[in-house]
Amino acid sequence: MFEDDPVRPENYQRFAREVPEWFTDAKLGIFVHWGPYSVPAWAEPIGELGTIEDRFWYAHNPYAEWYYNTIRIEGSPAAEHQREVYGDAPYDDFIDQWDPAEFDPDEFVALVVSTGARYVVPTTKHHDGVTLWDAPGTRGRNTVARGPRRDLVGAFEKAARDAGLRFGVYYSGGLDWHFSQLPPITDDGAVFGSRPLEAAIASASDEPWLRWTRTGGTANAFVDAVGDVRLPGASGAVDAASARLADGTPLAVARDAGALVATLPEPAVAGPVLVRFDLAE
Repeated sequence: MFEDDPVRPENYQRFAREVPEWFTDAKLGIFVHWGPYSVPAWAEPIGELGTIEDRFWYAHNPYAEWYYNTIRIEGSPAAEHQREVYGDAPYDDFIDQWDPAEFDPDEFVALVVSTGARYVVPTTKHHDGVTLWDAPGTRGRNTVARGPRRDLVGAFEKAARDAGLRFGVYYSGGLDWHFSQLPPITDDGAVFGSRPLEAAIASASDEPWLRWTRTGGTANAFVDAVGDVRLPGASGAVDAASARLADGTPLAVARDAGALVATLPEPAVAGPVLVRFDLAE
């Protein structure tokens, strides 16, 4: 979105902040990807994102941390590798196979310091949804309850601060393949094609918790509620008759005085329910 215009759009300007002096002086930092995907540790080294046609790139993804997505793309080499090596076992088996018994955070951070880096940023949750600490709401899908049986974020933090490094964290909130239960991402449209829905079409709510995005001509409602719910602030541009769940299952939705009324099922994974609607032209 910024390729043709060096000035950020107005909606993004409010997030602008002065860069901390320590960051300007640091010059080098280390970003750490570590998760269940480190067990298969498999990907095709084909090239960087943006240098190859997107549908081919996703099916041959060179980033091992995207393994959970790539093995779900029919006909991809990663899917074939998963069948041949792991017998098509579910991805979550890798959580329990992940055994970092030899991990010494102090030794690791000493290596970081030896490079001249001034800060370290571990991935606390990547797009597979597995957290590296006992995060609430994960229902045991974290490194304290399974696999490593350890708070890895805490271990990284203590070692980094003890060594005098700046410590930061990365958390993937925008993508979560386990939570969303959507089909695999096969092109850029699935990643970059959505944006907040205009408030004139449908507005957010805190009771129930409701947020809207749009992907082309589709409105996406994320609702943190189950059972009978009333979604306020939806204009006539939101086609109630087209309502369906993330997997395409039709959902009966009625209109009542400017609101949408529906009965939402209990989600298979804890968190908001995604309901999609067509938008009127």
